[in-house]
Amino acid sequence: MYKISELVGKNLLDVNSAQDFGQISDFVYDKATGLGALETDTGRYSAEKVFSVMDAVSVIDANKMEGGEKLVGKIAYDTTGKYLGKIYEVEFGNTLKPSKITLIDGTEYSRGKIYAVKDVALIRARTPVSKKQVTTPTATAPQDNTAKPKLKQKAVYSRWMQNRKYGDFSFLIGKITDKTITNFQGEVMVKNGEKVTQDVLRQAKISGKLIELCLHTK
Repeated sequence: MYKISELVGKNLLDVNSAQDFGQISDFVYDKATGLGALETDTGRYSAEKVFSVMDAVSVIDANKMEGGEKLVGKIAYDTTGKYLGKIYEVEFGNTLKPSKITLIDGTEYSRGKIYAVKDVALIRARTPVSKKQVTTPTATAPQDNTAKPKLKQKAVYSRWMQNRKYGDFSFLIGKITDKTITNFQGEVMVKNGEKVTQDVLRQAKISGKLIELCLHTK
């Protein structure tokens, strides 16, 4: 596995064509195709395989890639709207597909956890605690302790529901939509080209349209 922080500043070379694409400055990821690419001052390049990372990063069959989003420095939220932190590191394999991202607090997520990437990175939320996961008291436990695990479960569930309903997506306010977004009844919440307002954000939360709103604003 390679870390982008260890490759920044090295030149990107194609083994077959002997072409030098310039110094690597960042890593980008296209969620739609699952492809990763190395960014230089001449463009973004995916490759069939990373051949070597000695004095330079040598790859086989480099191809210029359009699109993709940078990961390092992106603010990450989970899909309930909970703030997770800033992405600090990206690791990837020989095919340049990211294998892991690391937040500034050291928390790690696999590529499969990346839900979407645009102005922010959306990470699939962890599964909330369920009844089956809560330790139930034994038959010999004191009677006055039997309710404690249920209370703990209820508190965890309440916090999860609060994050789910009131997650901080206020960074969307003032941004322009590139799509008309409707609720599940087909009613228009915000038209293509309009600004996101506090009321639009409230309706999106109620209708479960926060992720769609996030992906279609700029």
